[in-house]
Amino acid sequence: MTIKELYKKYYMHDSAITHIDYSEKTQCLEMEIDFCYWAQEWYVDGDPELMKMKISFEGVEEYSGPLGDIDYFNIYDGLVKDDKYYLYFVDEYNDQHYELNISPKNIEVEIIEMFED
Repeated sequence: MTIKELYKKYYMHDSAITHIDYSEKTQCLEMEIDFCYWAQEWYVDGDPELMKMKISFEGVEEYSGPLGDIDYFNIYDGLVKDDKYYLYFVDEYNDQHYELNISPKNIEVEIIEMFED
């Protein structure tokens, strides 16, 4: 999947990042997200409102942000510009804002778990 396809298919606002891993050796950035399924165009009443998903960004040459388990960094914006993916999120407990801008060569999305209401 390309960054434009990811951006068009998944609306990330209000979803929460719970884990980030980065391998400089494999140039792979992985994020686990409590994803707001209810905010998607294809959502149907009665479906679970949240799901755990993993997004793997392949071909990321550099990453210098937070790593490991994260206590809910809320995503508040995202955009695609000049073949870069910009993702903005906030650690509300420490009032710290982050901007991720990457140009991955490929993106894989995996549904890990559907949360039941």
